[in-house]
Amino acid sequence: LTLLSETTLPEATGAWAVATHEQWVYVTDAGVHDRGAGAPSGGHLYVVDGSNPASPQVVGYVATEGLGKSIALSSDGQVALAGGDAGIEIYDVSKPTVPVQLVHEQTPGAAISLGWSGGYLLVSDWMTLRLYDAAERGVLRLLWATDLALALLDTPAPAPEWALDNSGYLSLDGLEFIASDMDTIFLGRIQPGHRAPALNVMDRRHHFALDGGGDQETLTIRMSNGSREVLSVDLRKDPHIQGSGARVLVPPGQTTQVSVTALADAGGAFPQTLWLDSADPLRPSRRATLLGIESGLVLGEVVPDFRLPMTNQCEGSSCSTDTECFQLYDAMWEGLPILIAFYTSW
Repeated sequence: LTLLSETTLPEATGAWAVATHEQWVYVTDAGVHDRGAGAPSGGHLYVVDGSNPASPQVVGYVATEGLGKSIALSSDGQVALAGGDAGIEIYDVSKPTVPVQLVHEQTPGAAISLGWSGGYLLVSDWMTLRLYDAAERGVLRLLWATDLALALLDTPAPAPEWALDNSGYLSLDGLEFIASDMDTIFLGRIQPGHRAPALNVMDRRHHFALDGGGDQETLTIRMSNGSREVLSVDLRKDPHIQGSGARVLVPPGQTTQVSVTALADAGGAFPQTLWLDSADPLRPSRRATLLGIESGLVLGEVVPDFRLPMTNQCEGSSCSTDTECFQLYDAMWEGLPILIAFYTSW
């Protein structure tokens, strides 16, 4: 390897992702920048003219909403960034000196990697894969999303190795894709020609407290339309759900929300499912799960007795790492401060 040149990126703290097309080099910045209230808090997208490798020139750059962890290029002068918690950003770089943001799409997880091919934009969003129709300039339409994480599956099947967790690399070539997480590689294929109506239910699970006194709960269900035609969605009629039986029209590429009220029956039980029917040929029926949970403690109630292992007991400057059992209402602990710490690892 022979070093031909070095180029300083203005305001950058370190290059992150790089992609090239013909003479152009696109680079994202790995730094976080405080630009004041209302300004993006991510990094930058740089456009570098590499036609002369001995003297590349930064011709334009723009502040980005997130940190561009991955770059994907379209065939018509657009650059897509996977910006972590900031979601997806698409920039018009047809005029290299002035990159312009066309789209900023939030995602439910953290956009880590993406691939762009044939008008499709496939995004690895931490625990989900999300497929967008990106054929129309400046427009993203969600066609399909899969919850491959075991924690989100109603019935994990066929085996735990199908779970996607901590997604990293993603590549899309034509209709074939490769995605990876920490210990698994997924090989898949986009079903060609899927431009038909696509219903995406954004709130598949609703939790509400059962406090013993209420006999109804109002819930909001959001749904988006992944097609280029108006999508009609029927809320399947249920005698214990006010608002069911209605028809909802969702504009192309848009998100709509509808409120329904779940009613308890004579025994105090709430319905557990709301079904939605549409013309989506792959999933004509979708369900939203309604889950009632017994209320927890409220201010003024007595905390139940509990027992936990405890370490790092300190007296003065001396601390013991021996593990003992702590029980809340043991007299020996009365009046003493206790720090309960919970640790997790990603």
